[in-house]
Amino acid sequence: RPGMDVTFGHISDTHLGAMPYGVPEREDDFYGAFGEALDSLVRDGVKFIVHSGDIFDTPRPPGTALYKLARRLMDLRERGIGFYFVLGEHDISRMRETPSPLLYQALGLATELKSEPVLNGEVELVGLHKRRKAEAGKLREELAGIGAAPPRGSRRILVLHQGIIEANKYAGEISAQDLPRGFHYYAMGHLHDRYEHRFEFLGGPLCYPGSTEITLNEGIEPKEKGFYIVDMSGDEPSPQWVKLRGTRPHVNFSVRYEDLRGFAAELASRIREMERKPMVRIEITGKDMRNEEIIAAIKQFEADALYLEWAKHEVEETGRVVTERPEDLRGKMMELAAGIMGSEDLAAFALEELLPQLRSGDVESAVGILYDAFKRGRFGL
Repeated sequence: RPGMDVTFGHISDTHLGAMPYGVPEREDDFYGAFGEALDSLVRDGVKFIVHSGDIFDTPRPPGTALYKLARRLMDLRERGIGFYFVLGEHDISRMRETPSPLLYQALGLATELKSEPVLNGEVELVGLHKRRKAEAGKLREELAGIGAAPPRGSRRILVLHQGIIEANKYAGEISAQDLPRGFHYYAMGHLHDRYEHRFEFLGGPLCYPGSTEITLNEGIEPKEKGFYIVDMSGDEPSPQWVKLRGTRPHVNFSVRYEDLRGFAAELASRIREMERKPMVRIEITGKDMRNEEIIAAIKQFEADALYLEWAKHEVEETGRVVTERPEDLRGKMMELAAGIMGSEDLAAFALEELLPQLRSGDVESAVGILYDAFKRGRFGL
């Protein structure tokens, strides 16, 4: 009802335990971003926090990740701040193991959200764990069932870890039209870039806060990361996105081969002025480029970067660049995979289910996913 004094936090895709490029400092960055978000929400006096999935980076997170989350959740419990969550694909093992976040539910430190509503005062929270693209039909049925249930609270929040095609046509399993009406806030996860929209047919705002740190799949790109603080005191919730200040710099430069030596000296000075060692990517364009000259130039600032990668793009006589890096790398990967495999479902299976497990070195889970697909006859296996 109007006038109720409730403010809550919405975070997502924290990927605790991630270590992009195998750099140990990057694992600490993910813990730091998570801690900064929670510290900010505590200072703002939120009543509770919702996490919309991919709490961990892998179904078998390192002990440090488990410990860091436990300490944070214990602090929230002592302050009387509830923590509600759903599972993302990175949290769920296909080996029929108990997902790691459920440990905190068993210890009374967090609350798993399901289709059966949970109440926090007058606020009703409902959620579903990540469903694969092949399960989109079942997901729509579940969402229809949630929409048909009578309201239990004067304010209603739906928490999902799913992509919608309106936000990303390649990563979307469903449409916003498939979501149940009557909720005051749609707390979404899965997309790593911030997205916020008010669909007239839904009523309340639909928000993706994005990941709290730049993940391996996002590459080395300058991006802002953050979370939402949502005020439910008015007639409808008012979400405010808050930028995280402690995110490690990610910088991407383009330079012509003939300008590389002078550019490298200038860049070395710029990097040394940064508060934290940055992640650096350099794209070099030219003709007849020699790797030894590129490496010699880069050595001027290599030690001042936490991690450095470079790529060269040959230019033809006409001036056309032969190799170009697509702007939407994830979407291009999905498009190419679908073309090779002849099926968008197969491409999504390979990139969204198998690749995350293989990337994290969890071959056992990848084998389990394949065996599960075989048993259920997915894709004619």
